[in-house]
Amino acid sequence: MKQCPHCGLQSADDQVFCQQCGTRLAASHQTNSTDGQLLQEEKKQGSSKKRILLTVILAAACVFSIVFSVIQYNNASFYSNLYDSLYFRYSDLEEENTVLAEQAEFLDQYIAIIDNDSGDNLYHTYTCATWNWDGDWSIIAYNVNKAEFEGYEPCPECH
Repeated sequence: MKQCPHCGLQSADDQVFCQQCGTRLAASHQTNSTDGQLLQEEKKQGSSKKRILLTVILAAACVFSIVFSVIQYNNASFYSNLYDSLYFRYSDLEEENTVLAEQAEFLDQYIAIIDNDSGDNLYHTYTCATWNWDGDWSIIAYNVNKAEFEGYEPCPECH
């Protein structure tokens, strides 16, 4: 069916003029109408393609977000476990350090280290800066009272 471009009356496809207003019903009018329909269908297909593309992009973004979140969670778990193990190791070392500090204090107060080969008649602590632990040495370890009784004097560097 043809439609009159002037008054809108529907006419048979074989008519050349509109029966109401007399406007020529050209074959180009039908072509224009068909072209318009084609354009509308192309627009619908184009918007459908755009929706599909947008849906694919959003789905990919969701998948990426999930994968990224899982990776970040795994990293956080790894570092949390590492922190926990280091914290417990630190606590153990702190306890060991306390024990060693008590032992070192005891050694400094009560143990006299004497180098038999030096001939300097001094007794030292184990942390004495003048003491050479790398070389050959022959030592005696007394308690401080015994060293002083034997005639040794405290080293001026470490006492």
